[in-house]
Amino acid sequence: MESRRETVRRWLGRGTRKPLAVVTPRSGLPPAVPLTAVAPRGQRARLAFGIVLLGAAVSASTFFLASQQYDSAAQDQLASQANALATALSVAFSSSDLQLYALRGLFEASDEVRADEFQRFATGIMEIHPEIRRIAWNLRLPPASAAARRQFLDAHGLAGIEPWRHAPDGDREPVPPGSEAVVIALAYPFGENRSLVGFDLTSEPGVEVTLRKSAGASRPVRTGALELRLGNRPDEIGVHSFLPVYGFGSSALASSGTQPAGWVSITISPQAVADQLAAERWYRHGWAFTLWDYVTGHPVLLAHWGGVPAPPGSEGTFDNHFEVGERQLLAVMRPLLPQRRSHEPFGMAGSVLGLTVLIGFMVWRLDHQRSLADWLSRTDPLTRLANRRELERALEEALDSGVSVSLILADIDFFKSVNDSFGHAAGDRVLQLVADALRRSVRGGTDRVGRMGGEEFAVLLCGLEEEEIVPVWRRLHEQIDALEPQLPKPVTLSVGIASTCLEEPGTPLRSGVLSAADRAELLLRNADNALYEAKHRGRDRAIILRHGAFETPAEPPTATT
Repeated sequence: MESRRETVRRWLGRGTRKPLAVVTPRSGLPPAVPLTAVAPRGQRARLAFGIVLLGAAVSASTFFLASQQYDSAAQDQLASQANALATALSVAFSSSDLQLYALRGLFEASDEVRADEFQRFATGIMEIHPEIRRIAWNLRLPPASAAARRQFLDAHGLAGIEPWRHAPDGDREPVPPGSEAVVIALAYPFGENRSLVGFDLTSEPGVEVTLRKSAGASRPVRTGALELRLGNRPDEIGVHSFLPVYGFGSSALASSGTQPAGWVSITISPQAVADQLAAERWYRHGWAFTLWDYVTGHPVLLAHWGGVPAPPGSEGTFDNHFEVGERQLLAVMRPLLPQRRSHEPFGMAGSVLGLTVLIGFMVWRLDHQRSLADWLSRTDPLTRLANRRELERALEEALDSGVSVSLILADIDFFKSVNDSFGHAAGDRVLQLVADALRRSVRGGTDRVGRMGGEEFAVLLCGLEEEEIVPVWRRLHEQIDALEPQLPKPVTLSVGIASTCLEEPGTPLRSGVLSAADRAELLLRNADNALYEAKHRGRDRAIILRHGAFETPAEPPTATT
């Protein structure tokens, strides 16, 4: 069979709490107790930890699945953007073709080429289409002698202009008489292209082939990627579109089908088209693209936007082939920032993990608030002792455990005079000091101290024999006397003591007939009656209720100084 002390330990492990505070030597008052120290870890705290672990596992799975899906989605998006680029470029080049037809109509409707009308027309086109870098009228020179050629040039407004071409060493050289040539007669903007007037286009290999193709074509024909040779943009790459003009005024219809009188041309900068489309569409989506020309059978860079040009077939890109006016073009799309590929999976996984952590925190917080509310409902806020409700619950549990239970009720004598003389702040300090003295007087792990209300305190002693009760009161008396230097005035206590071990067997407290709640109420009444008797006999004393009679314990010895 287990001993009485083992029974007490078993009861204490089930029902009691650790001391709520200790006294610091400097202040003499119980320090503030952290809320986490009084709020025990509950079932919800363990549940919150499990939720966080589950969230971490789900986040890892989400990251893996999202990475796989993102790779597929990125390829689909690349394809969609490349198709959009192909469509936009086709529209841009087709729009320039319409301008060529309108320009040819201007020449065929007039009996002669007038520079002022040409300028007005070209100015209007370039204001609408900033990707157009040059609009030109190119005159065909038939084979003739030097005198005949001079007369032909004077008749077409090129007085003083000598046809020229690029020599092998890069300098200019005149076009020899008797050879056919196609020279630039008008080129807008005039300032940038003034130095090109009289240049023989047939001396450029890419242009000469295009002119031959367009001589019998019904729609514009484009060159490959060529340098524009503009004054302020000498290295810019452009594409020349040519449309033949067969005559002027009334002779235009009769001359159809013969050798062209000349060609109207528009030079487009693919880079300007790319910049415009990037600003409108791809910049905000984070895409870079490169445009390649396959007119010569091998890729030639036309334009690029965003970082370094990407060669065809590069890793992480999407290639899209399309045709624009009998030309094979290749648009290469790629993400502007490669690390963007991992942002979305990380974001999804982080969202899942963050959500589970939030749920876990809310569960933990709920448990913490519940534990804190439970602690506050059991604790006196001023002295941090157990309140009356908690002490009555502990008393019922102790009586139900079968161990001997003793109860000491202590009341501060004439406490109202402390408040009246020194104020309520001083009265609160006295209560705190007395509470701490009572706490030091008992065993920390087996006994309980509580505040019943006002200036009345209770000490619950468990498992004590009859001869062990009075020494507890003596320690209490000594602790109160030791407080005198810290108090505004000396303080005494009236004490009432009742215990189950001081009752005869068979009495209500020891018969086991009454419930634990009824026995707790009876024990409280007995201790209260003893306390009332102590006050009636003059206060500053202790009264013990033993076998139904009031007794005064032996006075503690006076401390020597």
